[in-house]
Amino acid sequence: GVNQLQYMQKKTLSKIKFRSQYSQRKSVRREIAHQTEERASGNEQSRQRMAQIRAEETAEQHATRLEDARLRVRQSRSATSNVLRSQQREHNRLQIYERRQQGKAYQPYNRLAFRYNPSEDYCLSRHVLIGTMTVVCPYCKALKFSGETKGMCCAPGKTKLSQLKEPPEPLKKTLLAGYTDGADGYNFSVKMANPVNGEETNRKCSAMNYYSYGLMV
Repeated sequence: GVNQLQYMQKKTLSKIKFRSQYSQRKSVRREIAHQTEERASGNEQSRQRMAQIRAEETAEQHATRLEDARLRVRQSRSATSNVLRSQQREHNRLQIYERRQQGKAYQPYNRLAFRYNPSEDYCLSRHVLIGTMTVVCPYCKALKFSGETKGMCCAPGKTKLSQLKEPPEPLKKTLLAGYTDGADGYNFSVKMANPVNGEETNRKCSAMNYYSYGLMV
C-alpha cells in the first residue's frame, strides 16, 4: 500500500514536470516565432524607407551616396589588407625563427668528422638519420643508403671501372703472400733492432705502421 502510494506520487510529479517543460518549450517557440515576424516586418519597413529615400534623392545626392559607399568599401578593404599583411609578416617571422632554431640544433654536427668521438653513439640522435645500406645499385651492385643521391656511385652505369692489376712488390708480397713470422694479414710481426745495444726484438704492428717502418724491416 505504501509503495503503491509512493509510486503514484512519483508518477504524478513526473507528469506535472513534463507538462511544465512542454509549456515552457512551447512558450519559447512562440516567442522566437514572434521575434522572427517582428524582425522580418522591421526589415521590410527599412527596405521600403530606403527605396523611398533613393527614389526622392537628386542626381547629385545619388552620386554623393555612391561615392561615400565606394570610400567606405575602400577603407574596409584597406583595413583588411593591413591585417592580412601584419599576419603574413608575423607568419614569416615565426618561420625564420624556427629555421634559425633548427640551424642551431644541427650546428653541433657541423664538421663533426674533424672531432669525431668514437665513444658516442651518433645513430641515437634524432638529428642523425643514416639508416643502413640496404639499397643495391642496379648497374654496379654497390650498396647504398636509402636516402643517398642516385647516380653517385657509377652515374647510372656510365662509369665503369677496369679490372684491378696485380699490386707491385713489396705490396703484393705483404698483402697476398710471404707474411713475416706471426703475420695475420692485419698485424705484422716486425723484427726491430735496438740502436743502443743492438738487441733484436719482434714487435707486432699494424699494416699502416708496417709500411711506415718498411726501411727497418
